[in-house]
Amino acid sequence: KGNNRAQASRKKEEMYSRALRKPRVVRKTKYPSHVRLVTEERTQLKYPLNDLPVMGTASGYLPKLENVDTSHLPFKVERTDGNELPVYLKFKKNAVLTVVRKYIGDVDELAKELSVATGNKEVIVRLGKIEIKGNNRAQVKTWLTQLGF
Repeated sequence: KGNNRAQASRKKEEMYSRALRKPRVVRKTKYPSHVRLVTEERTQLKYPLNDLPVMGTASGYLPKLENVDTSHLPFKVERTDGNELPVYLKFKKNAVLTVVRKYIGDVDELAKELSVATGNKEVIVRLGKIEIKGNNRAQVKTWLTQLGF
């Protein structure tokens, strides 16, 4: 029995020494390579906004504006099947994120404009979605509607 204990303690020592010999890989950035952080220090929006008619619903639904040309914009945001804007809230442990999906076109330009529209908040571009720190759902929906989406 004493020999087995000695072998077990030697194996443990070998494991610990191997673990110490392995080089640690330290990630230099906060986000993986497919994620980009966008911060824009502008105060003026680049694209003109349309006026919203005075209307309001309890659900916050904003219908698409009629006769608005969006061909001059380098990005497009499609509405969902229920004719809603694809702007959602995501709740994490200690944070709330506003998520925008279903966009086409120049993602970096859309992210910069979203940052300015929400008061220079931090915007994170991920695969298939754009995340904005904080609860900015109403601001983003109003901004997208005023652009003509």
